[in-house]
Amino acid sequence: MLVSKDKKTASSNTEAYSKEQEAAGAVLKDDMTLEEKTGVSYRLMTLLGRDIRTQLHSILGLTEIYMDGDVSDRNQIGELYGKMLMSENQIMDILDDTLEIGNLMQGDEEPGRDLVSIFEILANLEDDLSNRLALKGITLSVETEEIGHTEALVDEQLFYGVLLRMSRFLVRNMAEGGMLMIAMKEEEEEGDSFKTVISFQADPCAIGLEQMKQMLRHYDKISGEIQRKRDEIDLGLVVVKRYLKALGGTISCEESEEGKLTLTINVSMSVPAFGEERQVSHRGREKVVPDLSGMKALIVDDDMINLEVGVRLLQNTGLEVSGASSGKEGLQIYEDAQGAFDVVLLDIRMPGLNGLDLARRIRTSSVPGGSKVPIIAMSANATEEDIDLSHEAGIDLHMIKPIESWRLYGALTDYLKK
Repeated sequence: MLVSKDKKTASSNTEAYSKEQEAAGAVLKDDMTLEEKTGVSYRLMTLLGRDIRTQLHSILGLTEIYMDGDVSDRNQIGELYGKMLMSENQIMDILDDTLEIGNLMQGDEEPGRDLVSIFEILANLEDDLSNRLALKGITLSVETEEIGHTEALVDEQLFYGVLLRMSRFLVRNMAEGGMLMIAMKEEEEEGDSFKTVISFQADPCAIGLEQMKQMLRHYDKISGEIQRKRDEIDLGLVVVKRYLKALGGTISCEESEEGKLTLTINVSMSVPAFGEERQVSHRGREKVVPDLSGMKALIVDDDMINLEVGVRLLQNTGLEVSGASSGKEGLQIYEDAQGAFDVVLLDIRMPGLNGLDLARRIRTSSVPGGSKVPIIAMSANATEEDIDLSHEAGIDLHMIKPIESWRLYGALTDYLKK
Protein backbone atom coordinates (compact mmCIF):
# COMPACT_ATOMS: atom_id res chain seq x y z
CA MET A 1 0.00 0.00 0.00
CA LEU A 2 1.27 3.48 -0.90
CA VAL A 3 0.75 6.14 1.74
CA SER A 4 1.50 9.79 1.05
CA LYS A 5 2.56 11.76 4.10
CA ASP A 6 4.08 15.19 4.73
CA LYS A 7 6.07 14.93 7.94
CA LYS A 8 9.45 15.60 9.47
CA THR A 9 11.80 12.66 10.02
CA ALA A 10 12.77 12.12 13.64
CA SER A 11 16.41 12.77 14.46
CA SER A 12 18.61 9.81 15.32
CA ASN A 13 22.17 8.95 16.25
CA THR A 14 23.81 8.86 12.84
CA GLU A 15 26.95 7.04 11.75
CA ALA A 16 27.00 8.12 8.10
CA TYR A 17 29.99 7.80 5.90
CA SER A 18 28.70 8.83 2.49
CA LYS A 19 31.23 11.69 2.17
CA GLU A 20 33.97 9.17 1.41
CA GLN A 21 31.84 7.77 -1.40
CA GLU A 22 31.06 11.22 -2.79
CA ALA A 23 34.78 12.03 -2.85
CA ALA A 24 35.44 8.89 -4.86
CA GLY A 25 33.42 10.33 -7.75
CA ALA A 26 30.69 8.88 -9.90
CA VAL A 27 32.85 7.07 -12.45
CA LEU A 28 32.02 3.37 -12.46
CA LYS A 29 34.66 2.14 -14.87
CA ASP A 30 36.66 -0.61 -13.15
CA ASP A 31 40.03 -1.03 -14.91
CA MET A 32 41.07 -4.34 -13.38
CA THR A 33 44.14 -6.20 -14.53
CA LEU A 34 43.80 -9.74 -15.87
CA GLU A 35 45.29 -11.01 -12.62
CA GLU A 36 42.70 -9.11 -10.59
CA LYS A 37 39.85 -10.39 -12.77
CA THR A 38 41.10 -13.95 -12.37
CA GLY A 39 41.28 -13.53 -8.60
CA VAL A 40 37.79 -12.03 -8.43
CA SER A 41 36.38 -14.78 -10.64
CA TYR A 42 37.86 -17.47 -8.41
CA ARG A 43 36.55 -15.71 -5.31
CA LEU A 44 33.08 -15.38 -6.85
CA MET A 45 32.97 -19.08 -7.66
CA THR A 46 34.02 -19.89 -4.09
CA LEU A 47 31.26 -17.69 -2.66
CA LEU A 48 28.75 -18.98 -5.18
CA GLY A 49 29.49 -22.59 -4.24
CA ARG A 50 29.30 -21.88 -0.52
CA ASP A 51 26.05 -19.95 -0.59
CA ILE A 52 24.25 -22.26 -3.01
CA ARG A 53 25.34 -25.36 -1.06
CA THR A 54 23.81 -23.79 2.05
CA GLN A 55 20.44 -23.29 0.36
CA LEU A 56 20.50 -26.69 -1.35
CA HIS A 57 21.18 -28.27 2.05
CA SER A 58 17.98 -26.63 3.31
CA ILE A 59 15.95 -27.81 0.32
CA LEU A 60 17.26 -31.37 0.51
CA GLY A 61 16.72 -31.47 4.27
CA LEU A 62 13.12 -30.26 3.97
CA THR A 63 12.49 -32.80 1.19
CA GLU A 64 13.82 -35.58 3.40
CA ILE A 65 11.57 -34.48 6.25
CA TYR A 66 8.59 -34.70 3.92
CA MET A 67 9.57 -38.06 2.42
CA ASP A 68 10.54 -39.79 5.68
CA GLY A 69 8.05 -38.21 8.04
CA ASP A 70 4.32 -38.51 8.48
CA VAL A 71 3.48 -35.19 6.84
CA SER A 72 -0.09 -35.33 5.67
CA ASP A 73 -1.57 -32.12 7.09
CA ARG A 74 -1.99 -29.46 4.39
CA ASN A 75 -0.72 -26.75 6.74
CA GLN A 76 2.49 -28.69 7.36
CA ILE A 77 2.96 -29.28 3.65
CA GLY A 78 2.38 -25.60 2.96
CA GLU A 79 4.93 -24.63 5.61
CA LEU A 80 7.57 -26.95 4.14
CA TYR A 81 6.87 -25.66 0.63
CA GLY A 82 7.13 -22.05 1.82
CA LYS A 83 10.55 -22.69 3.36
CA MET A 84 11.72 -24.31 0.13
CA LEU A 85 10.55 -21.24 -1.78
CA MET A 86 12.62 -19.01 0.51
CA SER A 87 15.72 -21.06 -0.27
CA GLU A 88 14.87 -20.99 -3.97
CA ASN A 89 14.56 -17.18 -3.85
CA GLN A 90 17.97 -16.90 -2.22
CA ILE A 91 19.57 -19.16 -4.84
CA MET A 92 18.14 -16.99 -7.62
CA ASP A 93 19.38 -13.82 -5.90
CA ILE A 94 22.88 -15.29 -5.61
CA LEU A 95 22.95 -16.28 -9.27
CA ASP A 96 21.57 -12.92 -10.46
CA ASP A 97 24.07 -10.94 -8.38
CA THR A 98 27.00 -13.10 -9.47
CA LEU A 99 26.01 -12.68 -13.11
CA GLU A 100 25.67 -8.91 -12.72
CA ILE A 101 29.09 -8.62 -11.06
CA GLY A 102 30.49 -10.54 -14.02
CA ASN A 103 28.87 -8.00 -16.35
CA LEU A 104 30.32 -5.11 -14.35
CA MET A 105 33.80 -6.63 -14.61
CA GLN A 106 33.55 -6.51 -18.41
CA GLY A 107 33.23 -2.70 -18.45
CA ASP A 108 30.25 -0.44 -18.08
CA GLU A 109 28.25 1.88 -20.27
CA GLU A 110 27.14 5.35 -19.30
CA PRO A 111 23.87 5.42 -17.33
CA GLY A 112 20.78 5.92 -19.45
CA ARG A 113 18.01 8.50 -19.01
CA ASP A 114 14.65 6.76 -18.83
CA LEU A 115 11.44 8.59 -18.07
CA VAL A 116 9.97 6.74 -15.09
CA SER A 117 6.95 7.10 -12.85
CA ILE A 118 7.96 7.29 -9.18
CA PHE A 119 4.73 5.69 -8.00
CA GLU A 120 4.91 2.95 -10.62
CA ILE A 121 8.46 2.15 -9.48
CA LEU A 122 7.24 1.78 -5.90
CA ALA A 123 4.22 -0.28 -6.96
CA ASN A 124 6.50 -2.62 -8.94
CA LEU A 125 8.77 -2.91 -5.90
CA GLU A 126 5.85 -3.96 -3.71
CA ASP A 127 4.74 -6.47 -6.31
CA ASP A 128 8.21 -8.02 -6.70
CA LEU A 129 8.66 -8.29 -2.92
CA SER A 130 5.17 -9.64 -2.16
CA ASN A 131 6.07 -13.34 -2.29
CA ARG A 132 9.10 -12.99 0.00
CA LEU A 133 7.19 -10.83 2.46
CA ALA A 134 4.31 -13.30 2.62
CA LEU A 135 6.64 -16.27 3.22
CA LYS A 136 8.15 -14.57 6.29
CA GLY A 137 5.01 -12.76 7.45
CA ILE A 138 6.71 -9.38 7.08
CA THR A 139 4.62 -6.23 6.79
CA LEU A 140 5.69 -3.64 4.22
CA SER A 141 5.03 0.06 4.71
CA VAL A 142 5.82 2.39 1.79
CA GLU A 143 5.53 6.13 2.31
CA THR A 144 6.13 9.12 0.05
CA GLU A 145 6.92 12.56 1.45
CA GLU A 146 7.06 15.89 -0.36
CA ILE A 147 7.09 14.29 -3.82
CA GLY A 148 7.01 17.25 -6.19
CA HIS A 149 7.79 15.28 -9.36
CA THR A 150 5.80 12.16 -10.05
CA GLU A 151 7.94 11.45 -13.12
CA ALA A 152 11.70 11.82 -13.50
CA LEU A 153 14.65 10.97 -15.74
CA VAL A 154 16.97 8.29 -14.35
CA ASP A 155 18.46 5.00 -15.51
CA GLU A 156 15.53 2.74 -14.60
CA GLN A 157 17.50 -0.51 -14.56
CA LEU A 158 20.13 0.86 -12.18
CA PHE A 159 17.70 2.77 -9.95
CA TYR A 160 15.20 -0.07 -9.66
CA GLY A 161 18.06 -2.54 -9.18
CA VAL A 162 19.22 -0.54 -6.15
CA LEU A 163 15.75 -0.49 -4.56
CA LEU A 164 15.03 -4.17 -5.21
CA ARG A 165 18.40 -5.52 -4.06
CA MET A 166 18.42 -3.35 -0.94
CA SER A 167 14.93 -4.55 -0.02
CA ARG A 168 15.83 -8.20 -0.66
CA PHE A 169 18.91 -7.88 1.53
CA LEU A 170 16.90 -6.52 4.44
CA VAL A 171 14.07 -9.05 4.10
CA ARG A 172 16.62 -11.86 4.04
CA ASN A 173 18.09 -10.64 7.32
CA MET A 174 14.79 -9.97 9.08
CA ALA A 175 12.99 -12.24 11.49
CA GLU A 176 9.53 -13.53 10.71
CA GLY A 177 6.70 -11.15 11.55
CA GLY A 178 8.79 -8.00 11.30
CA MET A 179 8.16 -4.73 9.46
CA LEU A 180 10.04 -3.22 6.54
CA MET A 181 9.53 0.52 6.14
CA ILE A 182 10.50 2.33 2.94
CA ALA A 183 10.17 6.11 2.71
CA MET A 184 10.90 8.27 -0.33
CA LYS A 185 11.10 12.06 -0.45
CA GLU A 186 12.58 14.87 -2.53
CA GLU A 187 15.27 17.29 -1.42
CA GLU A 188 17.45 20.06 -2.83
CA GLU A 189 15.97 20.84 -6.23
CA GLU A 190 18.45 22.78 -8.36
CA GLY A 191 17.89 23.73 -11.98
CA ASP A 192 16.58 20.75 -13.91
CA SER A 193 17.59 18.16 -11.31
CA PHE A 194 16.58 17.18 -7.77
CA LYS A 195 17.76 14.77 -5.11
CA THR A 196 15.62 11.78 -4.16
CA VAL A 197 16.20 10.28 -0.72
CA ILE A 198 15.04 6.72 0.01
CA SER A 199 15.31 5.28 3.51
CA PHE A 200 14.93 1.61 4.44
CA GLN A 201 14.27 0.54 8.03
CA ALA A 202 14.02 -3.13 9.00
CA ASP A 203 12.53 -3.95 12.39
CA PRO A 204 14.04 -6.19 13.58
CA CYS A 205 17.23 -6.77 11.56
CA ALA A 206 19.91 -9.33 12.35
CA ILE A 207 22.62 -7.02 10.97
CA GLY A 208 23.98 -4.53 13.49
CA LEU A 209 25.33 -1.05 12.78
CA GLU A 210 29.02 -1.95 12.97
CA GLN A 211 28.64 -5.00 10.75
CA MET A 212 26.60 -2.95 8.29
CA LYS A 213 29.33 -0.32 8.17
CA GLN A 214 31.89 -2.99 7.37
CA MET A 215 29.70 -4.42 4.61
CA LEU A 216 29.28 -0.95 3.07
CA ARG A 217 32.93 0.01 3.43
CA HIS A 218 34.07 1.71 0.22
CA TYR A 219 36.46 0.18 -2.32
CA ASP A 220 37.40 1.74 -5.65
CA LYS A 221 37.42 -1.60 -7.45
CA ILE A 222 35.20 -4.65 -7.55
CA SER A 223 38.32 -6.66 -6.76
CA GLY A 224 38.49 -4.88 -3.41
CA GLU A 225 34.81 -5.58 -2.73
CA ILE A 226 35.05 -9.31 -3.41
CA GLN A 227 38.38 -10.01 -1.70
CA ARG A 228 37.21 -8.85 1.74
CA LYS A 229 36.33 -11.21 4.61
CA ARG A 230 33.52 -13.65 3.88
CA ASP A 231 31.25 -12.38 6.62
CA GLU A 232 31.54 -8.86 5.19
CA ILE A 233 30.44 -9.79 1.66
CA ASP A 234 26.91 -9.61 0.35
CA LEU A 235 26.93 -9.80 -3.44
CA GLY A 236 23.67 -7.87 -3.71
CA LEU A 237 25.17 -4.97 -1.76
CA VAL A 238 28.23 -5.01 -4.01
CA VAL A 239 25.92 -4.53 -7.00
CA VAL A 240 23.96 -1.83 -5.15
CA LYS A 241 27.12 0.17 -4.49
CA ARG A 242 28.31 -0.12 -8.08
CA TYR A 243 24.92 0.96 -9.40
CA LEU A 244 24.88 3.93 -7.04
CA LYS A 245 28.36 4.92 -8.14
CA ALA A 246 27.17 4.91 -11.75
CA LEU A 247 24.19 7.06 -10.76
CA GLY A 248 26.34 9.45 -8.74
CA GLY A 249 24.44 8.43 -5.61
CA THR A 250 25.48 7.58 -2.07
CA ILE A 251 24.45 5.22 0.71
CA SER A 252 24.74 5.65 4.47
CA CYS A 253 23.55 3.83 7.56
CA GLU A 254 22.45 5.01 10.97
CA GLU A 255 20.97 3.64 14.15
CA SER A 256 18.15 5.28 16.06
CA GLU A 257 17.98 5.63 19.83
CA GLU A 258 15.68 2.61 19.84
CA GLY A 259 18.37 0.54 18.09
CA LYS A 260 16.61 0.39 14.71
CA LEU A 261 18.92 0.21 11.71
CA THR A 262 18.17 2.56 8.80
CA LEU A 263 19.85 2.58 5.39
CA THR A 264 19.55 5.78 3.36
CA ILE A 265 20.15 6.21 -0.36
CA ASN A 266 20.55 9.53 -2.19
CA VAL A 267 20.13 9.68 -5.96
CA SER A 268 20.00 12.72 -8.26
CA MET A 269 17.24 12.72 -10.89
CA SER A 270 16.42 15.07 -13.73
CA VAL A 271 13.16 16.86 -14.43
CA PRO A 272 11.73 15.62 -17.75
CA ALA A 273 11.33 18.08 -20.58
CA PHE A 274 7.87 18.86 -21.83
CA GLY A 275 6.56 16.25 -24.26
CA GLU A 276 8.86 13.37 -23.28
CA GLU A 277 7.01 10.06 -23.31
CA ARG A 278 7.45 7.28 -20.78
CA GLN A 279 7.71 3.62 -21.70
CA VAL A 280 5.02 1.65 -19.86
CA SER A 281 6.51 -1.03 -17.60
CA HIS A 282 4.91 -4.47 -17.59
CA ARG A 283 6.79 -5.72 -14.54
CA GLY A 284 3.83 -5.61 -12.19
CA ARG A 285 0.99 -6.57 -14.48
CA GLU A 286 -1.50 -9.18 -13.38
CA LYS A 287 -1.28 -12.80 -14.40
CA VAL A 288 -3.79 -13.27 -17.23
CA VAL A 289 -4.01 -16.54 -19.11
CA PRO A 290 -4.82 -15.68 -22.74
CA ASP A 291 -7.20 -17.77 -24.82
CA LEU A 292 -5.12 -18.97 -27.79
CA SER A 293 -7.44 -21.75 -28.89
CA GLY A 294 -7.06 -22.66 -32.55
CA MET A 295 -3.36 -21.74 -32.64
CA LYS A 296 -0.34 -24.08 -32.67
CA ALA A 297 2.98 -23.91 -30.86
CA LEU A 298 6.27 -25.80 -31.12
CA ILE A 299 8.48 -26.01 -28.06
CA VAL A 300 12.03 -27.42 -28.18
CA ASP A 301 14.06 -28.25 -25.05
CA ASP A 302 16.52 -31.07 -24.37
CA ASP A 303 15.70 -31.08 -20.63
CA MET A 304 12.70 -33.37 -20.32
CA ILE A 305 11.32 -31.78 -17.15
CA ASN A 306 11.58 -28.27 -18.60
CA LEU A 307 9.94 -29.55 -21.78
CA GLU A 308 7.04 -31.04 -19.83
CA VAL A 309 6.55 -27.85 -17.80
CA GLY A 310 6.62 -25.75 -20.97
CA VAL A 311 4.11 -27.97 -22.77
CA ARG A 312 1.67 -27.82 -19.86
CA LEU A 313 1.93 -24.05 -19.49
CA LEU A 314 1.27 -23.60 -23.20
CA GLN A 315 -1.65 -26.01 -23.12
CA ASN A 316 -3.23 -23.90 -20.37
CA THR A 317 -3.82 -21.23 -23.02
CA GLY A 318 -5.62 -23.58 -25.39
CA LEU A 319 -2.65 -23.87 -27.75
CA GLU A 320 -2.17 -27.12 -29.63
CA VAL A 321 1.40 -27.98 -28.63
CA SER A 322 4.09 -30.10 -30.26
CA GLY A 323 7.23 -30.83 -28.24
CA ALA A 324 10.73 -31.81 -29.33
CA SER A 325 13.68 -32.88 -27.17
CA SER A 326 16.43 -31.79 -29.58
CA GLY A 327 17.10 -29.10 -32.13
CA LYS A 328 17.26 -31.64 -34.94
CA GLU A 329 13.87 -33.11 -33.98
CA GLY A 330 12.40 -29.63 -33.61
CA LEU A 331 13.55 -28.58 -37.09
CA GLN A 332 12.07 -31.74 -38.61
CA ILE A 333 8.71 -31.16 -36.92
CA TYR A 334 8.71 -27.52 -38.02
CA GLU A 335 9.51 -28.34 -41.63
CA ASP A 336 6.97 -31.17 -41.78
CA ALA A 337 4.22 -28.83 -40.51
CA GLN A 338 4.83 -26.46 -43.46
CA GLY A 339 4.00 -23.20 -41.72
CA ALA A 340 1.29 -24.49 -39.37
CA PHE A 341 2.94 -23.15 -36.20
CA ASP A 342 1.98 -19.71 -34.90
CA VAL A 343 4.89 -19.52 -32.42
CA VAL A 344 8.13 -21.38 -31.71
CA LEU A 345 9.68 -21.57 -28.25
CA LEU A 346 13.16 -23.01 -27.82
CA ASP A 347 16.05 -23.53 -25.46
CA ILE A 348 19.48 -22.24 -26.50
CA ARG A 349 21.92 -24.76 -25.04
CA MET A 350 21.15 -28.06 -26.74
CA PRO A 351 23.57 -30.69 -28.07
CA GLY A 352 23.92 -30.97 -31.82
CA LEU A 353 21.70 -28.31 -33.35
CA ASN A 354 21.50 -25.61 -30.65
CA GLY A 355 18.78 -23.01 -30.29
CA LEU A 356 20.64 -20.26 -32.14
CA ASP A 357 21.29 -22.48 -35.14
CA LEU A 358 17.72 -23.78 -35.04
CA ALA A 359 16.40 -20.20 -35.17
CA ARG A 360 18.67 -19.42 -38.13
CA ARG A 361 17.51 -22.53 -39.96
CA ILE A 362 13.87 -21.56 -39.42
CA ARG A 363 14.46 -18.00 -40.60
CA THR A 364 16.19 -19.12 -43.81
CA SER A 365 13.99 -22.15 -44.54
CA SER A 366 11.64 -22.40 -47.48
CA VAL A 367 8.73 -23.12 -45.13
CA PRO A 368 5.95 -20.51 -45.55
CA GLY A 369 6.11 -17.87 -42.81
CA GLY A 370 9.54 -18.95 -41.55
CA SER A 371 10.89 -15.43 -41.71
CA LYS A 372 8.03 -13.99 -39.65
CA VAL A 373 6.90 -16.65 -37.15
CA PRO A 374 7.53 -15.39 -33.57
CA ILE A 375 10.49 -17.21 -32.01
CA ILE A 376 10.88 -16.99 -28.24
CA ALA A 377 13.99 -18.25 -26.46
CA MET A 378 13.55 -19.66 -22.94
CA SER A 379 17.12 -20.06 -21.75
CA ALA A 380 19.37 -20.02 -18.71
CA ASN A 381 21.86 -18.00 -20.78
CA ALA A 382 21.50 -14.61 -19.15
CA THR A 383 24.31 -12.26 -20.16
CA GLU A 384 23.85 -9.26 -22.43
CA GLU A 385 26.03 -11.06 -24.98
CA ASP A 386 23.67 -14.06 -24.88
CA ILE A 387 20.68 -11.81 -25.54
CA ASP A 388 22.47 -10.06 -28.41
CA LEU A 389 23.38 -13.42 -29.96
CA SER A 390 19.74 -14.49 -29.79
CA HIS A 391 18.59 -11.36 -31.60
CA GLU A 392 21.31 -11.77 -34.23
CA ALA A 393 20.04 -15.33 -34.85
CA GLY A 394 16.53 -14.05 -35.55
CA ILE A 395 14.99 -14.71 -32.14
CA ASP A 396 12.32 -12.14 -31.28
CA LEU A 397 12.39 -12.41 -27.49
CA HIS A 398 15.01 -13.85 -25.12
CA MET A 399 13.41 -14.91 -21.80
CA ILE A 400 15.70 -15.94 -18.95
CA LYS A 401 14.93 -19.04 -16.88
CA PRO A 402 13.30 -19.53 -14.46
CA ILE A 403 10.32 -17.96 -16.20
CA GLU A 404 7.22 -17.08 -14.21
CA SER A 405 4.06 -18.20 -15.95
CA TRP A 406 2.64 -14.67 -16.09
CA ARG A 407 5.69 -13.47 -18.02
CA LEU A 408 5.30 -16.28 -20.53
CA TYR A 409 1.58 -15.59 -20.91
CA GLY A 410 2.30 -11.88 -21.33
CA ALA A 411 4.81 -12.61 -24.10
CA LEU A 412 2.38 -14.91 -25.89
CA THR A 413 -0.29 -12.23 -25.66
CA ASP A 414 2.08 -9.62 -27.10
CA TYR A 415 3.00 -11.77 -30.10
CA LEU A 416 -0.19 -13.71 -30.82
CA LYS A 417 -3.03 -11.38 -29.82
CA LYS A 418 -2.04 -8.35 -31.92
